[in-house]
Amino acid sequence: SPMPKNFADAGYYTLFAQTSKRDSYRLCALASFLGMKDSFGWEDIPQLLPYQDKAPFGYDYDALMFAADKIKNRKEKNFFAMVFTGITHEPFARTLPQFNKYEGDDWDSGFKNTLAYADWSIGEFLNKAKEDGWFDNTIFIFLADHTSGAKTDSLYDKFRIPMVMYAPKILPAVRRNITVSQLDLAPTIYALTGINVPYTAFGRNIFDNSREEERFAFVSEGVNIGLITPKGAVRHSGKQLLGVEPVQEDFDASAAGEKLQALDKAAYTLLKENR
Repeated sequence: SPMPKNFADAGYYTLFAQTSKRDSYRLCALASFLGMKDSFGWEDIPQLLPYQDKAPFGYDYDALMFAADKIKNRKEKNFFAMVFTGITHEPFARTLPQFNKYEGDDWDSGFKNTLAYADWSIGEFLNKAKEDGWFDNTIFIFLADHTSGAKTDSLYDKFRIPMVMYAPKILPAVRRNITVSQLDLAPTIYALTGINVPYTAFGRNIFDNSREEERFAFVSEGVNIGLITPKGAVRHSGKQLLGVEPVQEDFDASAAGEKLQALDKAAYTLLKENR
């Protein structure tokens, strides 16, 4: 049940763009296969600024401005777009002199400098959306794909990523402390847009306030799998429990382990049988 096709069938313009090369993880090919009308990689995106280094995964500002132009010039009323950026991925590249705020060759300095550029790029992107007239009716979702430089081996540290949903004309400002994951994005986006089609997902609508204590993040860690819940987390090899991280005294690690194995088996079976 590919989201791009469902949105295209609902009359949306659909777009995928990535700052890395088109063949990176075959994402452009995958996006097209799933129904994206347009998909672009680094080769398609003009360089707009005089960067100091050649970034290994492209430039956020260039890709965001490129996507904004495609959105502005669309024929369809609505759009569904994903831009995959990479400037904050190591090895870190110098971008523009004004963002070299931290000196040194250490990891923290490199990350913070690229983060400053990424933050500025997002600001310019939002400003362009306002100038072009599609800011007010758009829901922006900013999400990391993974952590970097986790300080401990805790599943909570290794899988805690930032996510911001920004739509000041649509969504009230609120910070929620609940357990969600990338698997929850599909149900949430369908609910926000009102597109009512059959689809498959392990996740739940983030805005569904019922049974919040039952929320979980189903994660993979190499060959091992993990389940993160509000009460605690478990790590499993598929054959045996490898670790337990209780957060609350009433955390039932055995039940969490069984749920984790059930999810893993369900995912394997559904993918293997394509259903």
